[in-house]
This record gives sequence, C-alpha cells and structure tokens, in this order.
Amino acid sequence: KNHLRRETIKLEGQRLERELILVREKAEEQKELLEKEKANYQNRDEYERGFILDRHFISDILSKDQDISTKAQLRNPWFSEHYNREREKLFFYSLQLTKEFILNSKKCRNNFQHLYCLWYGY
Repeated sequence: KNHLRRETIKLEGQRLERELILVREKAEEQKELLEKEKANYQNRDEYERGFILDRHFISDILSKDQDISTKAQLRNPWFSEHYNREREKLFFYSLQLTKEFILNSKKCRNNFQHLYCLWYGY
C-alpha cells in the first residue's frame, strides 16, 4: 500500500513537471509575442500610437517663446504623414461632392449654359 502511494505521488509529480514545462514554454511564446508587438508599437509614428494633449503640451503651444511654441507645433498630433494623407483624401472627396452637386443640379447647369451663351454670343 505504501509502495502504491509512493508510485502515485511520483507519477503525479512527473505529470506536474511536464505541465510546468508546457506552461513555461507557453509563457516564453507569449513573452516573445509581446516583445514583437512592443517593437511594432514603438516603430509606429506618434499619430498611430496616440498622443495625449496634456497641460504641458497646451502651455507649450500657447507659449510666448517662439522656439517652444514652434517645437510644440512640430510634435503635435495633426502634423503627421498619416494625417496629411487623410486630409488630402477628404479634400478630394469634397471636390467630388461639389462636382456631383453642380453636374446634377438643373439650376446650376442652366446657369452655366446661360453664362456660356453670354460669353460666346449664342
């Protein structure tokens, strides 16, 4: 009976050791994944990481010292390549909307036709 109990304890210990090895391996995998994500996050520009408008930033923007104000303007969240691309897209879409409005408006079209006739004498 004692021998059986020792054998059971030994088998349970071996099972727990294998389980511990698996947990350590899983923890290492998760640690490596976390390090990759951390590196990926740090390589992003400030816009993609997020930018906190704190009191220090606001006071720098509103500073009477031109150097401090200029540095704050250069590090602000709306001064990024990503933001510039999005602003350009927005401008393009607004031009498309204006174009569609003019082309689909009978009044605008008629006014342009009358203007053309006035300019060219038709």
